Amino acid sequence: ALCPGARVIGVEPELAADARQSLREGRIVSWPAADVTRTICDGVRTQALGELTFAIISALVDEIVTVPEDAVLDAMRWLALEAKLVVEPTGALALAAVQTGAVSLDGPTVLIVSGGNVDPALAAEVLHRLCARRQGPVVVDDHVPAGGDLVVERVERVHGRLVEVAVDPEDRQLLDGGVGQRVLE
Repeated sequence: ALCPGARVIGVEPELAADARQSLREGRIVSWPAADVTRTICDGVRTQALGELTFAIISALVDEIVTVPEDAVLDAMRWLALEAKLVVEPTGALALAAVQTGAVSLDGPTVLIVSGGNVDPALAAEVLHRLCARRQGPVVVDDHVPAGGDLVVERVERVHGRLVEVAVDPEDRQLLDGGVGQRVLE
């Protein structure tokens, strides 16, 4: 091994933690399809590990932790807004584990963030939830009517402030030829 002292920690969603259970029990454990399909993390919706995967995990992974669905969404939002990365839910698991404290940063740490195969509707929902959580958005451009039915087209930094850029949902055009913006932070 290149770094024999390194710990390898896997992360799964709480709703699909067959690998964690398998590692703990030392055997491949199956979960019902109805259980694992509840997770937003479609990349790990497996009912059971394959034999080869289980052998590799058993030999190389020290621990597998789990995170709740909301933590995955929060990690996706952070990656999109702060790191400018569009990541599918499964790709955000490692960051979710750090953000929730399921994994502590006790020294040099590497997080593997992968997968940009996120459904566009889900990506929009993730960003919309962020905007809905913010209290008292401030309109910085008259093109955003109060309480209007607008769709957030993108989130960007404007003069050092994070803002959402809104469009008319009917024709997806920027409002009045301008940009509707609301301050998020």
